[in-house]
Amino acid sequence: QDGEWSGDLIHQAKQGSRIVVQARLRVARLFESPRSESVGSEAADPSVLVVEANRDVTESKRVEQDAIAWARRQERVAVLSRASLESTEIERLMAETIRHVTDELQVDHVEICVVAPFGGQLERRAGAGRLRETFDEKEVSELIASQAAFTRAADEPIVVADLVKERRFAVPPGLIACGVASSLSVLIRTRGGGGTDAGTGNGEGDGGRGAGIVIAYARDPREFVQSDVSFMRALADVLGAAWRDEWRRRELQESEARFRGIFEQAAVGIAR
Repeated sequence: QDGEWSGDLIHQAKQGSRIVVQARLRVARLFESPRSESVGSEAADPSVLVVEANRDVTESKRVEQDAIAWARRQERVAVLSRASLESTEIERLMAETIRHVTDELQVDHVEICVVAPFGGQLERRAGAGRLRETFDEKEVSELIASQAAFTRAADEPIVVADLVKERRFAVPPGLIACGVASSLSVLIRTRGGGGTDAGTGNGEGDGGRGAGIVIAYARDPREFVQSDVSFMRALADVLGAAWRDEWRRRELQESEARFRGIFEQAAVGIAR
């Protein structure tokens, strides 16, 4: 309209990469031509020139998208934190954690495991996605066991860009056969190290009693970046705090029950 147009375009650079440019196109007439009076004849009119001015805005667009993603992830962590304060239902919090990871990171399966506070055995607590649709519970436990154990032993997030090429731990053939290509796993800490921020991911703990693991699997080969790791760790921190509070409540209830039994027995003895 009015011989001008402006907006964002995607161009392909010489090296093959795609860049975003802020473009401005303007129709300019070089000289008067008898054909210029014909409506719609500009494309074939030698007197008409389309001038295009482009400015590479790829980096500014990336920064803008990163800021939007950071704010969105912070909001997800805040929503889970509010849910943990409003409800003590651990199953619900785990389901919400799985939903946030799946939606935000666009992964195909998420599994949550917990190391039992007594005995130290790794137990599956919740999960959703492709693996549970394909395998039964026992098979899923076997498929995730090696990365879960390695994550706990390494005491740090584990990023696997290509499970076929992974050599740090044994990758079950069933995972590959199911089409899983990459994964990300983080620890759920129940004490030590303080909290983490969804943007920084700072805060190391000692692994603590009752530590757990969140594992995300994707069908496409991908390198999970630091912002992905930080986001999933922040959610895991919220879940870990909820687990800690749950175990403390259970311990308090058990302690009260023991003391109540002792006093009741003592009262019976005195009465006799």
